[in-house]
Amino acid sequence: MAVHRECLEELGIYVSIIDITFLHLSHCVGRNGNCSYYDIYFLIVSYEGTPRIMEPEKCYELEWSSIDHLPEDIIDIRRMAIINYLNKLSYSEIIIE
Repeated sequence: MAVHRECLEELGIYVSIIDITFLHLSHCVGRNGNCSYYDIYFLIVSYEGTPRIMEPEKCYELEWSSIDHLPEDIIDIRRMAIINYLNKLSYSEIIIE
């Protein structure tokens, strides 16, 4: 499963498929219709290992934050996905420039 593979490749943690729960699908659509992609969010309830940055050329910091106190500089699309999750919305569409 892609989530399992990405957790291992990007964070160095092992996640069992039974510990993965789907949360939200965000469809990002370009204003001109020429760009479309999907962000899919999952809840990981348990994992093995210590999360660490496995691709330092793509990421410089890993930080745990309370869902009630997200960082000021969080990407807007990520903030919206968290808000949608808290409001029990499993799908959203976002128009991007």
